[in-house]
Amino acid sequence: PHATIKSGKKGYAIALRTGPSMPECERIISSIEHFYGHLEIECSGHMGLCSIEYKEDVEARKVEIVEFCKNI
Repeated sequence: PHATIKSGKKGYAIALRTGPSMPECERIISSIEHFYGHLEIECSGHMGLCSIEYKEDVEARKVEIVEFCKNI
């Protein structure tokens, strides 16, 4: 089924979770990147955001998120 995806595609892995454990985010990102490999998608960047339970929690990370998005 992945033969329909053109080669040369790029993707980004982003993990957003309510828990405080960055290693847990890294495991999620690793899984995404693993499946990108099966689909021949180049992972061009990744970001993990922990302790995000409410939309207001994102505000404190806004600068980091904006900087990440500048590379997309």
